[in-house]
Amino acid sequence: MRGRLSAVDAFFVAYQAQAGILMSVGAEARLSGPADPADLLAVLDALRAHWPVLGCRLARGFVGLRWRPAFAAADLVRPLDSLDAWRNHPIDPFEEPPFQVAHLPTGLAFRAHHAALDGQALIVVTATLVRLLAARLGGQPAPPLPTGRPWRALAGPRALLAGARLRALFGYTRWLAREARAGRSARLALAAVAPGPQAVTTGAVPLAPVLARAHALGVSPAALGAAAWVRAIARFNAARLPSSGPISLEIPVSLRQGEADAGLLGNLISPLTVFADAAQALPEVATALHATLADARARRLHHAVPLFALPGAWLPWWLFRRVAVTPTSTGFATSHFTLLPPPGDLPADVEALSGGRLRLLGRGMWTPVCLAMGAALLAMPWGDALHLAVTHRLTGLDAPAAEALVALLAEELAA
Repeated sequence: MRGRLSAVDAFFVAYQAQAGILMSVGAEARLSGPADPADLLAVLDALRAHWPVLGCRLARGFVGLRWRPAFAAADLVRPLDSLDAWRNHPIDPFEEPPFQVAHLPTGLAFRAHHAALDGQALIVVTATLVRLLAARLGGQPAPPLPTGRPWRALAGPRALLAGARLRALFGYTRWLAREARAGRSARLALAAVAPGPQAVTTGAVPLAPVLARAHALGVSPAALGAAAWVRAIARFNAARLPSSGPISLEIPVSLRQGEADAGLLGNLISPLTVFADAAQALPEVATALHATLADARARRLHHAVPLFALPGAWLPWWLFRRVAVTPTSTGFATSHFTLLPPPGDLPADVEALSGGRLRLLGRGMWTPVCLAMGAALLAMPWGDALHLAVTHRLTGLDAPAAEALVALLAEELAA
């Protein structure tokens, strides 16, 4: 287990403390069948042994922060009747385990501090947990646990510089700083920019037409989804704001390289910030975003932020807290867009491993929301549908406003 947090991991600890907003990723698995507490504890113990960080707490060192073993499997789980209050309670990684499980009447829910897991890692951990639980109930051998290269080998300076030009990376960070100061990005039409509880508003559209449309346009599904989000935000704002600037998105790009690195925890994603002209039709927006993202990835621009942040891991915590949270680091974009792949055919795996004793009926997910953005979109293919989850802060978007925004998004995707 790597002990010291990277500067990117530590940033999320500082951001939650400084801004008073939740820096948690979460998921829900709606299950039909028995989920015995003893079986759940046995599975959690296996996960904690494989990924020790799940049972750690943060400790302040002379420089930086470190994960220290602190919690048994029983400390990670609690029975609950309601999800909302638990989901909106901030995780204090100095006092609590960074990964927590709620045992609900409808199944299981999971949440993790963003300092320990990004969204991709959360999917891997929770899907592994559900598969292990199913195998245990069905009397089957436990499926193999994901493994990967060491974090430092994947996101060290040599790896981050491989295939990239230092001048291009430095230029990208300077551009980010200029845009943060300029404030060109449109703001989502929010009632207020203030801390507060989060909610998740969901929707879905048929998957096959979305994939067919992306193929016909010659763009990735991520570019098409991001374009639909840009158009939905612009239409939402047009009915509520007298004027608005260009729409910009933070779109995370994984530093992991396929299944070989699937088992790596931490924050091994880095966002690319892109601008779009929402006055154009969706095909033009999608084509432009696809080209911009392809060029940025080819030049490894998403390596810039984690590369130049590396020295921050060696700052004393009191100093890191003061310098890490800036308009550039907290995200000046209009919103955040993520398209995550599903963890294989999880419902079929659960049914087969459990011998039909356990069924996965549904899933949900939520993400952190930067203070100025107010809302973030997570899209995931699941079965025959593209599922949409907009996590939003209720101080900025109430339920009717969020539902209107999701309806516009679904309309853009289904047009």
